[in-house]
Amino acid sequence: MKRWFIGLLFISLLSFSICQGQEGSSTNTGELYDSAMDLYHKGRCEEGIKAFSKIIESHPKSKLVSYSQYMIGLCYLKLERYEEALQPFELYIKNYPDGDRVKEAEKGIQISKARIGVPLPSGSRGVKRRICAQIFDFEVKNIEEVEKRVKALKNAGVNTLIIRVFQNRGDRIFKFVKPRHEEGVYFKTEYAPVVDDVLGKFAEIGHRNGLDIFAWMTSRYANYGLEGKPEYQCQRYNFETKKLETARGFNLFHPDVVKRL
Repeated sequence: MKRWFIGLLFISLLSFSICQGQEGSSTNTGELYDSAMDLYHKGRCEEGIKAFSKIIESHPKSKLVSYSQYMIGLCYLKLERYEEALQPFELYIKNYPDGDRVKEAEKGIQISKARIGVPLPSGSRGVKRRICAQIFDFEVKNIEEVEKRVKALKNAGVNTLIIRVFQNRGDRIFKFVKPRHEEGVYFKTEYAPVVDDVLGKFAEIGHRNGLDIFAWMTSRYANYGLEGKPEYQCQRYNFETKKLETARGFNLFHPDVVKRL
């Protein structure tokens, strides 16, 4: 009887110890993860990688293993060790295809491959950093000087030009053009006065030098193009009369204008 009681007590104590150990393990994993995240946010990514790796090795059944796998990739990315970042991101996607960090892991892979010069698969969209210069006036007297300015901007790191292609009354006219009107646009169209058709030349120069070109139009309305087209007149809401009224200017956002310009 005495031996039976001692045996039962031993089994009870052993079961209690196992339960306590499991509970303590769960708590300990959370603390380890919080500590590893703290290292990451403090920029101590080398130590963070070791801490996240310890979670994966010591607690393979923990729900925090997937996040730790992703965070190792993020640590390598922050350290700019792009080749080493690829594997943990790829492992995360492979092991946790339904995980809530899959999209972030895919972005990490794209960034890493772009940094190490690995071509992206056909149809995938890479991340392009745009360094833009918004051009209101080139301040040059001929088109040849325009190309020199464009090359100087490229050498300074610019990869995208946003060029003004409208002319409102009172704006500075490009000195190298032969203006036909005081106001209008700098591209060929039948729906607005053409000051000079130079957008094509801008695009040719920009593309020849490897730059992207965006045409910059007025943000809301223009003071031209209303002759014989009253339906394109801007309108404004009068809060006193609570009615729409005709306003000064050519509505560039009229559906017909958007399609034709």
